[in-house]
Order: sequence, then C-alpha cells, then structure tokens
Amino acid sequence: MHRRVVPQKTRGGGGGGEGAGGGAGAGAGGAAGNGLDLDAESVHSLESLRHKKKDNNSRLLRFFFLFVSLLFLCLTFALLLPSGDVWEPVMMSLSGGLFGLFGAHEHDLSKCSVLNDDGTCASPWASSKNNPGADASQKNNKNNNNNKPVGCPLGYGTEAAPGTPLPPGHPPVHTKGVTAKGRQLKADAYERIPQTSQRSLSLGGPRSIFVNGTIWTAQVSPSGLLTGTHVHSGLVVGQNGLVTLAGSETAARSLATPNTHVVDLQGKFVVPGFVDAHLHLLLGGWFLVRWCDLSTPELRKLVESDEPKQQDFVKAFHAKLASCAAKWNDPEGKAWVLAYGWDETEWPGEGAGPTQAVVDSAVGTRKAWAMRKCGHAGLASKAAREAASLPAWNGEPQSSLLVEADASSVVKNIPPPSLAEKRASLFAAQRHLHARGVTAVHDMGLIGFLDHTDEQGNSASFLSDLDDVLDNAQAAGKLALRIYAFAPLVAWKAVAKRIREVGRDIGPRLRVGGVKAFVDGSLGAETARFYAPYGVRKGVGEWATDRAWLQKHVNEASAARLQVALHAIGDEAVDVACEVLSAARDDDREVPRHRVEHAQHLSEQGVLNLRRARTFASMQPLHLVSDRPKVHRLGAEREARSFALSTLAESGVPLALGSDWFVADPSPLQAIAAAVDGDEGIDAEKALVAHTAGAARAGLDDLTGVLAAGSSADLVVLSGDPRREKDVQVLRTFVAGTEVWRAPSPEAATL
Repeated sequence: MHRRVVPQKTRGGGGGGEGAGGGAGAGAGGAAGNGLDLDAESVHSLESLRHKKKDNNSRLLRFFFLFVSLLFLCLTFALLLPSGDVWEPVMMSLSGGLFGLFGAHEHDLSKCSVLNDDGTCASPWASSKNNPGADASQKNNKNNNNNKPVGCPLGYGTEAAPGTPLPPGHPPVHTKGVTAKGRQLKADAYERIPQTSQRSLSLGGPRSIFVNGTIWTAQVSPSGLLTGTHVHSGLVVGQNGLVTLAGSETAARSLATPNTHVVDLQGKFVVPGFVDAHLHLLLGGWFLVRWCDLSTPELRKLVESDEPKQQDFVKAFHAKLASCAAKWNDPEGKAWVLAYGWDETEWPGEGAGPTQAVVDSAVGTRKAWAMRKCGHAGLASKAAREAASLPAWNGEPQSSLLVEADASSVVKNIPPPSLAEKRASLFAAQRHLHARGVTAVHDMGLIGFLDHTDEQGNSASFLSDLDDVLDNAQAAGKLALRIYAFAPLVAWKAVAKRIREVGRDIGPRLRVGGVKAFVDGSLGAETARFYAPYGVRKGVGEWATDRAWLQKHVNEASAARLQVALHAIGDEAVDVACEVLSAARDDDREVPRHRVEHAQHLSEQGVLNLRRARTFASMQPLHLVSDRPKVHRLGAEREARSFALSTLAESGVPLALGSDWFVADPSPLQAIAAAVDGDEGIDAEKALVAHTAGAARAGLDDLTGVLAAGSSADLVVLSGDPRREKDVQVLRTFVAGTEVWRAPSPEAATL
C-alpha cells in the first residue's frame, strides 16, 4: 500500500478540475481533480514542470520526435522479434524513458534516516513549530505561498530529514494548511483502491530482481472471486518498493543495472506475502511478552506419561501456572498472574478440566486470570473473583468457568499494558508474523470484554493504540507490517472523524476504515447462538449485542462509508448478521463491501443468506481443528453444515482466510493444510488464494496479496509448493522488496 498523495489547493492557469483535497488549479491540482491518485514521483514531476514553463516547448518537441522514432523501432521489433522475452524489457525501457523526459529524477536521500515504501524520505507531516527549517522556508517565501504546494509529497524539508537537499527545481516548502494531527488532508472517498493504470513506474532502475525460482500469484475480481493464477520465473522491484515486472527471468535480468540487487531463489517457490484477514495484533503480541502459555503443546512438554490422562494435563496446568506466578512476582505480591490458551477438549480422557481450586493452589492469595483458548471464558482465582464482586465459587466444576459478562468483570480489573509494553508487543507480534510469512493483517483490535470503549463511542484505547503505538512505529521507520485497523462499532463516529481529518491511509503501512461488532459468543464457551440447543445442554447460546442497537449502529457506520465486520459463529447468529448487513446496504452494487467474521456454522439457508447479503466470509480454518470435539457434539446434521468452505466457494461467496490469533497460531501454511481437510475442504490452491489475494480484497485492497506490475513487492520464499507438498517451511519474508525475516536454517542461509 503506497501513500496516496492529494495536493492541497494551488493556484494556476487554465482552471483545473476540483482536487480531492479541496483545491483547484493546473498541474498536480488539476490532475487530482480529474480523479487520478498520483504517487509521489508523479506529483513532483508535474510540479517541476509547472516551474519550468520556459522549457516546455523544447521538451515537448523532443518528446514528439523521440516517441515517433521509438514507435518505428518498436514496430520493427514486433515484426522481427515477436518473443515475449524481448518485448517485456523493451516496453519497460520505453515507458521509463517517457517519464524521464518530464524531469523525473532520483532524489538524494543519503541524509534521510527513514524511507517510505516508495523510496522517499518518511516523516509525519511536520508543523513549523517543530521544524525551524520550515519556518525559514516559509519566511523566505511569504509572498509566494499561494503559488506553492502545501507540504512536500516527497517529505523534504521535514524533521525526519534535516539538511536533506531539495532536488533541482523543487519549490520551497511551507506548512500552510496542515492539520492539527500534523498530516496533510486527504480525500474522504470510500474506495481507496487505485487502478492499475494510475500506479507509477519506478524511476532510476530496479532496486532488485528475483530470479531462478517459481513465482506464483493469483488474480481476483473486485468481488473477491478467483479469475486466474499465474506462474512467473522473474520479478522486478523498483526503487519505490512496487513490482514493475512479473514475467520471465530473461526479461527481469535484462532490466538489471550494476546497482540492482539480484536475489537467486535457487529453485524455491515464491508466493505473495500472506494476508491474515482476522487477528488481534497487540493482544497477540502482549500475550507473547507478558502472559504465560497454557496451550496443549506447552502442557504436553510437562506430561511425563506416554499415555496421559486428563488428570495429567490438569497437573501440568497447575505446574505451569505456578511457574508463571513465580516469574511475574513483585515484593508486594500485587502483580497479576496472567495465562492463556488452555483447552480441555484437546486433552485425552473424560473430565471437567481445571477448576478454581487448581488456580488457587498455584497462585495462593494473588489475583490470577487463566483465559481459555477461545478468549470468551476463563478461570479466576479467589482474589480476582472478589475484586470483580462476583459470588464466591460454590465448588461445582461447571460453575468454576466464567464466561462472557462474568469474564468481562474480571478482565476489566487487569491493569492495562503500559505504552512501553504495547510497543514491545507490536514488535514481538511483527517478528512472530514475519516468521510465518505474514506481511499484512486485518487487526480486529481488543476482543469483546477486553475493550473499554464506552457507550458514547469514546474509544481511548483504539485511538491511543493507533497514534501512540502503530503510527509511532511507522513514523520511526520500524513498522514492517501492513495493518488495516478495525475499531469497535460503537466508536464508528471517531473513526469517521479521523478519516475526515487525515484520510483512510495513515501513511504507507497503516490505514483505517473498518468497524467490528459481536453478534454472539464462541463455540468453546458454548455461547455461540444456535437455533437448536447444544447437545445434552438445553441452552442455545447468547446474543452479544441487542438487535435494535446493532442495526442502528451498522446502518450509521455503513452510511458513513465504513466497512462493517460482524462476528457470528452459531447458525442463527450468522443469519442475523446477514439480515443486519443486508438492511444496511444503500446501493445495488454486486461488489461485496461488508464482512461476516467466522461464519462457522450455517443454517439450511445460510449460504443463500450470505450470497444475498453480498458479504465476504472471513474464516479461520484452524478453528476447525480446535473446535472439532465441540462440533461433533452438535450432531451430524449441524456438523455437516459447519466450516462449509467448499460449499461457500462453489456458491460464489468470496472467502478470506485468517487465524484469529491469539486464539490460534497465525501460520497461513497450517491454515491452508486445515482448509483442505474434511468433506468441506477446498483444494490447496483455492486456500492459497484466500490467504493472499482473497484476504487482501476483503480488506478493500488490491495492492497486496498479488505479485503483478504496480502491486506491493511483498513476498514469501517457501521451501516447497504448498499446493502439492506437505511440511512446507517459510525461508524468507520480504516487505516492499526488503527482506524482513530469514529462517535460521542451513537451507535459508544459502539463499
């Protein structure tokens, strides 16, 4: 995702079209008014052209004669050399030459500490208060401000690059019209997807080329449905971090310059960077740095028996929790003991699993919370129960488990992570995801009862995380993950306001525009809403949100052109989510806009309802693995309509795959393997599409999830072809053409 640059109001002759930022004029302003999304180099080229009017005639004349000459040569080549291997570099060179005629040039960034995806100097759009250089520039040009661009699309003159020389012909920089948030105003358009024809060519020669491998990519329609797949042997990445050519190795090598970095893939398989369509980024990272892991694999390490029983896992649970209490202790004994990930259905044998008695025995008088894997339930110590004003435990195993509202009352007393912890959590999460080949995520934020948004929609936690953690990392040049951040539905007004102020793209790797709400609970906690009761239990689950409230807020958010994602797991909940989203649609377009998250269990009309609602089905195949015992207890009829990936795909419902991390491992390769399994499994290539291009499209994005000219050069080098092989490993991960992770293995070391 590259920065969308919309110049502010400029004055010029000819009465150019109305610009997206509210300006009118010639040059860049006029181009913006005609609906073009100009990249940084193109804007700068046009501005340079406007300041060099005396040279226009001679330049245009040279362009005309050169164009005619090149056209004649191309026609000659077409007759004599029809090979695609010849034509690709010829056309790329021709296109680059045409842009070069208009004064485009490489910029001196030797003094710039942080680079954007497009190779320009990154910075928050600085105010003159923090930038003496901008003050001087403004003073020197006080009589010409109306004729100069507001702020620099290339970032020159801002605090991130003190002393960086301006390129030849660059107009002086000032800060008139910059918002209070320190960023240039952007258009409030719903669709942020630029057309391929509007993407820039990269100037100055390729930054890198990838050769000697199999490079796979998919193509999807605006509706998110597969239209084709392609396999290439060469890939060219420009200085701006975008793909400039995906084709043959011969064509790629022909474009290399002495300064081009050549990546020899040594026959490995390459896919676009994986897109995780549903996870909880900072929460997952916080669990890595502060919480203790009670997952089944971790507990199994403590089980000594070769044929363990459930009681053996309960003992391991106790030992792990006691170890956690010792690790996170303080002199006053006030530090909470926090753990997550246990799931009694994965343990062998019969039994009720751990109880509060096990927790109290492990932590003593301290406050503790051991969250179940689903995130909707957990076990609290006696001290934590008392702090939440909950009734004392009556000793019954079933009443020991706290779900939904009771769980929320405990969790709200847990001290939130500090700003330093949140930033550490982001970087831990980023490393964790890169190691699994994930380069872009749809961050669903804090789950239900962990979110502290009030009823008036004031979401201090979301805005603080957005500005102080995510955007802070981006401004410092440390954000190597593309993030589409969702806010709680109740906070839709705050999100809409932020978009009006700064646009949907908050820099090249962070954007907003989505809101999420819960319709029901989880299968693991037996709070997912079904039409019929759970197995031997009489309950049918719970509604997480009042229907009237939900419809009202979804209607308002949709009218504000926000994307709405509704969590729905049970069959009745999925139908209700479809009804709510259908009622909120205010257009007749066939292109999906909103999403149903999980859509695990469908009624007999469930597939048809999803089609009618024109939604994306955002699903997590690894939930099938962990929920299989619970699904089986629903009965054969409902089990047959669970995780209906194949039926949905064949019915034309666009699929987007994710992990729901922290709940499940964020490994796309594991998810693809799980998606293939069972009667409702899909073939591996369709699963691969749904975890790349399909997932990206569900985030209303066509710059990621594919490897084609104009797309972001995010890619993953794999040890094998996941469409045909098992136990495939991630060897290297690239974002914008730059390596961000490499496996510590002999195989990866040779690449």
